[in-house]
Amino acid sequence: MRWKLTIEDFVLLERLELELGPGLTVLTGGSGEGKTLVVRALGFLFGEGSGRGAAARLVRPGAGQARVALDLEPGPGARAWLAARG
Repeated sequence: MRWKLTIEDFVLLERLELELGPGLTVLTGGSGEGKTLVVRALGFLFGEGSGRGAAARLVRPGAGQARVALDLEPGPGARAWLAARG
């Protein structure tokens, strides 16, 4: 399964696109390079910390709104995985 994660105006990230395919993916980098923001964006996408006040704090200063989107290439199991998670 291939997927593309797009993050815009989320906390400190202006824009990030991350395209991944099958297999192991590892995010590496030094301290303060944004790995945690990618993980937080994924968590937000799946409903973690999505309360009204929490969501407002996730918008990059000066931006009107944040956007986190996940585009999945259809493949076996993708629909079932999403359906199981509501």
